[in-house]
Amino acid sequence: MGIYKKISDFQSKVEAIKKKMTNPHYKSKYASLDDVLDAIKEPLRESGLVFIQIPYSDGLETSIVDIEDESQCIKSKIPYMLGKNDMQALGSAITYARRYALVSMLGLEQDDDDGNKACTPPPPPQPKPLAPLKQYLIDNGFSLNEIAAFYTKNNITT
Repeated sequence: MGIYKKISDFQSKVEAIKKKMTNPHYKSKYASLDDVLDAIKEPLRESGLVFIQIPYSDGLETSIVDIEDESQCIKSKIPYMLGKNDMQALGSAITYARRYALVSMLGLEQDDDDGNKACTPPPPPQPKPLAPLKQYLIDNGFSLNEIAAFYTKNNITT
């Protein structure tokens, strides 16, 4: 059986990854690297696959290898995105890259709420209430009929 069939076999065995961790900044839940590793360990072994992750100075290389035929291998490299130039930031980037590499390369069902929120544009501004406009018009001598006509003419709904 080739590596792609083994990955398909793996995908049929692995369950959706539970989101057990909470990101206090975004108030969202996510699956940690440990959650991902716990979910894939046994199904990978049963499917005859192993993964190797090597952190290099410029990024993380992940390989999915067929245990029976080591020449059958899928590789990916993710560059680190560092906000700060210190070891803690590097450690966080490596952990994040490890999780994302495994989730994407193995086609795992996992929704990363913090990632989605980081890429989601802010909501459009909400329209201001019309009550202050109506009161302003009344205070400046407009009748309710004139205000209604103004709203109609300018397609304003209340």
